[in-house]
Amino acid sequence: MQGIGSLAAIAAGIVVVFFIFLLWFIPVGLWIAATFSGVRVRIFADLVGMRLRRVNPQVMAEMNKTVN
Repeated sequence: MQGIGSLAAIAAGIVVVFFIFLLWFIPVGLWIAATFSGVRVRIFADLVGMRLRRVNPQVMAEMNKTVN
């Protein structure tokens, strides 16, 4: 029984780390802020694409907010 508890703790830790990485990779908070300020930003095409190109998505979204 102790092995099952350890396995469950390891699995929960992996899920938490994956969830944190996912939230870092897809900046949901930035998407929500941009949407409410009237900037059209697509989550996967724009924000994830910026992360893959090593562009800071927050700088681009802030710039779009000041232009609009």
